[in-house]
Amino acid sequence: MKKLLILALVLFAVPAWGDILPAGTPVQVSIDKEIDRDEVKINESIPAHIVVPVKHNGKVVLPAGTKVTGVVTKRKNNFIFGISGKIELDRFKVITENGVLPLTGSLQRKGNSRVAGSLVGGYFIGLPLFIKGQDGKVESGAESTMYTVQEWEY
Repeated sequence: MKKLLILALVLFAVPAWGDILPAGTPVQVSIDKEIDRDEVKINESIPAHIVVPVKHNGKVVLPAGTKVTGVVTKRKNNFIFGISGKIELDRFKVITENGVLPLTGSLQRKGNSRVAGSLVGGYFIGLPLFIKGQDGKVESGAESTMYTVQEWEY
């Protein structure tokens, strides 16, 4: 009887296992709409969602479709001489009923450079200044693997 009592005390005194998602857990994120460098501002919030359910110990912790937001952290203009534009999204976080879970990782896109065309056009036509590089755009549905920054109790 004493052994059963001791065993019961040990079992109930030990915290439940498996209720903490470890830091560094991968999260597959998809951007919800096309993000064009010309149409967004620095620090503008960007909507996204989780693509693949995040599981821990066989339990779905973050289901597919869970809301994620990111922020525009860099945007570089395309320019004459064929210099391309660039955009970077960062500071992603998962938004749940239980709180906010920060993620690490970023998504970057750079437009195509047209420097070679600018140089050739400048040589033959004498007007290299008017050829611009392409804008940086993140297409709708673009995916990236992010990672949880900290442990998260679920």
